[in-house]
Amino acid sequence: MRRLALPNFDFSTALAETINGIGDITIQEWYRNQIDNPDTIEKHFKNKAQAATLYTLPRVANGKKDVIVCGDLKKAT
Repeated sequence: MRRLALPNFDFSTALAETINGIGDITIQEWYRNQIDNPDTIEKHFKNKAQAATLYTLPRVANGKKDVIVCGDLKKAT
């Protein structure tokens, strides 16, 4: 497997920019309230990446849209 360089931006910034791109302010707030600590998510991901164990992260099977990903966010949300 090929190693990729870590991005030059953090997860919190990427998440904020993504949420800010949602046109409805009510939905933006709902998304923000679902993710308590993006820094913890990023740290966990980086640790897994540096240890080459990303494959151990939980997967969401195709076709399972009702699986909760974070907070009340579902795969299909």
